[in-house]
Amino acid sequence: MTRTTLSIIFASLIVGISIGFYVKGAPQTDRSIKVADSLSLENLENVDIEQMGFDGQGQVWVLTKDDLRLYRGEALVDVFTETDSPALANDSWGTPSFVIDNEGSLWVGNSSSEVLGVYRDGKWTAIPVGSFLSAFEIDPEGRLWAGFELFGGAGAELRIFDGEQWTSHTSENSEFSGDKIHDIAFDDQGRGWLATGNGIFVFDGSSWQKYDTDNSGLPDNLIRLIVFDGDGRAWVAPYSGVSMYDGQNWTHYSDTSLGATIEILNNIVVDNKGSIWVAFDHGGGLRVFDGQGWRYSDLPVKLMTVDEKGNVWLYDHDAIYKVASDTRQEVSLSEARLSAVLQSGALVYFAILLAGILILTSMNVGRSIIWLVVGCIIYLVWLFVNLPESLPLGSIGLEEYMPLFLGMNPGTFGTIASIIGAVAGHYFDRSQKGRGGTWTGLGLLVGSGMSFCLIVYTMFLRDL
Repeated sequence: MTRTTLSIIFASLIVGISIGFYVKGAPQTDRSIKVADSLSLENLENVDIEQMGFDGQGQVWVLTKDDLRLYRGEALVDVFTETDSPALANDSWGTPSFVIDNEGSLWVGNSSSEVLGVYRDGKWTAIPVGSFLSAFEIDPEGRLWAGFELFGGAGAELRIFDGEQWTSHTSENSEFSGDKIHDIAFDDQGRGWLATGNGIFVFDGSSWQKYDTDNSGLPDNLIRLIVFDGDGRAWVAPYSGVSMYDGQNWTHYSDTSLGATIEILNNIVVDNKGSIWVAFDHGGGLRVFDGQGWRYSDLPVKLMTVDEKGNVWLYDHDAIYKVASDTRQEVSLSEARLSAVLQSGALVYFAILLAGILILTSMNVGRSIIWLVVGCIIYLVWLFVNLPESLPLGSIGLEEYMPLFLGMNPGTFGTIASIIGAVAGHYFDRSQKGRGGTWTGLGLLVGSGMSFCLIVYTMFLRDL
C-alpha cells in the first residue's frame, strides 16, 4: 500500500471520527444540573405558565395566560379569572402578576386594571389603585408599595398604602425623580429599593438616596430587577449583564463574562445556599454564581421561583423542576463554550482542513497548502466579523449562530474547493509543473466566492 493511500485512509479516519464526535460525543450541558424533583400539576398540560409561587402553607399558585390556579400539593384546588378579580384580566393593555406576602396572602396587580386584587382567607378583596401600575411589592411591615407611570413625561409616582391611607411620592413633593418603576425590593433594614429607567432610588421612609452611572459602578441607568441575598448584597439587572453592590463597592458582570450576548435577562433568585441564579430568555439557559465564579446550565427555563425552604424551582410552559442546592452540578462557562463550539460544527471544519493538508502532503504538492491556510484565514475572519464578542450560550443562541461555523461560512467551501482544485491540478495538469498551486487557488476563489454570493442572496435578497 502506497504512502498516498495510507495518508488518504488516515485523513478519512480523522474526518469520520471527528464527525462522529460532533454528532454523538459533544458535552450535553442541558444535563449539567440534576433535577431533584418535578411537579406534575393537575390539568396543566399544554398550558403556558406565566408565573408561579409558593405561599409557605403547602400551596402553589400558578398564573397562566387564561387564569390563576391554586394547587395544594399537585391537586388543583381552585381556578380564578377576571370575574373573581378585575386584576386578572389578560389583554393587549396589560398582563397580571402577583406577589405573596409574609402571611401567605396573594396580591395581584395589572397595569390595565384600576384595582389590585388581594386573596386572603379564601376571599377576594379589591384595593382601588388607578391605572398604569408598573410594579408593586409588600414590605416587611405589610405595607403595599406601588409604582405608577405618569402622563406627559412627568416621570413616575410611588404610592405607599398602610392599610388605611396612601402616601404619594413624586418629583414635585420629594427627592424621587425616577421615570418608570420596573421593580421594588427591600433590604434587611426595611428600605425600599426602586429600579427605574434612570437609576436606583432607595427610600428609608424619610430620606432618599440615588445610585446611577454618575456616583456608582452601574454600567447604565436602566435597571429592571433588584434582588437581595442573605448577606444583604443587592443584585441588580441593568440593561446588560448583572451588577452587585455589597454596601461599599459595585461589581459588574458583563454579558461577555456571563456568556450571554443576545439573550435578555428574565429573572434573578437566591437559593438557600446563597447562590445567585440568573435566567435568560430566548433559550439562554441559566447562570449560577456560587461566590467564586459563574457556572452554566442549558435546562429549559422561562422563569424561576424559590420555595419556603430555599429550593429553586425552574419552569418553562408546563414543565416544572425543583433543583436542590446539594444536587447541582453546573458546568463552567469555559466548558459550556467548548460544548457550544463542538456542537456548532467548528470541529468538522478543522477536520476537513487537517484532511486536506494530509492529502496534499501525500501528493507532494506542498505549495498548494498555502491556499488551505488562506481558506482558514477566510473562515476565521468570517467568524470574527459575524459573531458577537462571545459565543452566545443557550439553545436559541447556538441554533442562530451554528451555521456560521460550517454551513454559512465561505471559508468552509473555499477550503473544500481548494482541496478539489489541488487534486485536479495534480492529476490533470502534471505536464505543467507548478500549476497545481494555481488550480488550488482557483478552487479557493470559486468555492468561497460562490458561497459568499449564496449567503448574501439567502440572507438579504431572496425575500425582496
